[in-house]
Amino acid sequence: MDCTSKEHFFSKLPLLKHAQRAVFIMRGLPGSGKSTMVKEIHDFYWNGVGQAVVASADDYFMLDGRYQYDPKKIGQAHKWCMAKFLSNFKEAPGPYFVDNTNTSIEELRKYVVLAKAYSSFVYVITLDIDIETSVKRNTHNVPKSVIESMFSRIVDADVNDKLVHFLETQASRIQHVRHLRLVTL
Repeated sequence: MDCTSKEHFFSKLPLLKHAQRAVFIMRGLPGSGKSTMVKEIHDFYWNGVGQAVVASADDYFMLDGRYQYDPKKIGQAHKWCMAKFLSNFKEAPGPYFVDNTNTSIEELRKYVVLAKAYSSFVYVITLDIDIETSVKRNTHNVPKSVIESMFSRIVDADVNDKLVHFLETQASRIQHVRHLRLVTL
């Protein structure tokens, strides 16, 4: 479902005030507002009550308070991110956020399947943004060529059809899997 404003977006989410097993999987280019939306969703639902668990591959590259990205370690970063999600998912009450670009089904599939195994509400939230805005906003100096590649995966009709099909398949087996798309400006 496409949303044209944050107000419209929040109106489409059910009341989850007490649904601790809620997982929000963010998708979008660098600079699209994924991390900001994580905070806004947490504040909207829990308003400072409960501790959000945020799994982000970006955190792997934080050293002494500075972001030090090494493209050779991206695989390790995503393994670390999944391990953080898993360890917290078994212990902490949530809510849970996966704050990565998740440009392909393969990147988000494992999070959706795991969340469903624990009877969670799952929301895949795609934040749309154009390439030029992403290049300007991204704080990690992701090269334009990489952003262009990510963009093509996100907007490619086949990928989106596959994503919708995958999520519908998950929802037909277990309730409460939703995909929302918000155009960010």
